[in-house]
Amino acid sequence: MISKDKKRKLNLTGISAGGGKIKIIELDGYQVSISGNNHTLVIVMDGDNRIADLIQLLKEKGIDFSIKDILHQDNVVVLVIDLESSMKSFLVNQIRKIIRIKKLYQVQPLFGETKNIPPLFKNISEMINLAKKNNCKVSDIVIEQESARYGLTKEKLLLKIQSNLVIMKKAIKDNLENPQKTVGGLIGGEALMLNKK
Repeated sequence: MISKDKKRKLNLTGISAGGGKIKIIELDGYQVSISGNNHTLVIVMDGDNRIADLIQLLKEKGIDFSIKDILHQDNVVVLVIDLESSMKSFLVNQIRKIIRIKKLYQVQPLFGETKNIPPLFKNISEMINLAKKNNCKVSDIVIEQESARYGLTKEKLLLKIQSNLVIMKKAIKDNLENPQKTVGGLIGGEALMLNKK
C-alpha cells in the first residue's frame, strides 16, 4: 500500500493477523512488526548507543511506553515503541536532540481507539457456550464484544466491517491483476501463484 500526503509518500506492507485484523510488517522498506492496536513510534537511527538516553527521557516525561522491538538491519537500528497515546511534537523534537534520527514514524491505531474492557470469552468453546446461553448466533456475541471495545453502535461497527471487506477485496483484485513486490522485496506475487493452482 502507498499512502500519500502533501509532504511525502509512505510505502507499507500489511498481512492478515486473523479476526479481521492486520499487522504491518514493512514500513518504507524497513522490516517491522506493528499490531496496529496501539499508538506506535518507529525510530530509524544510526546506532543503538543512545537508546538508554531515550528511555530515560520518556520516563522523565511520564510517558507510558513499551519497547516492542530493536531491529538491526542495513546499517541502521529500527526501534519500535508502543505508546499509550500519540506523542506530542515538542517531545519528538527533544528526541531528535539526543538521537541521530534518520526517519521517524508515528503510527496511529489502525482500528481506532479501543477500550480496556474484559473479554466476553477467552476461546471458541466459551464463545459457543455464551451464544447457546443467550439463544443467539455466535456472530451476535462477537459483534457485542467489538461494539463495546470500540465504543460503536452495532450499525456503525457493521459499516466499518463492510468498509474493511471492500478494501480487502480490492487489495486482492489489484494484486492478482498487477502483482508487485514490496519495497524491501519481502513478499510479492505469491497470491497470483496460488490462484493459478
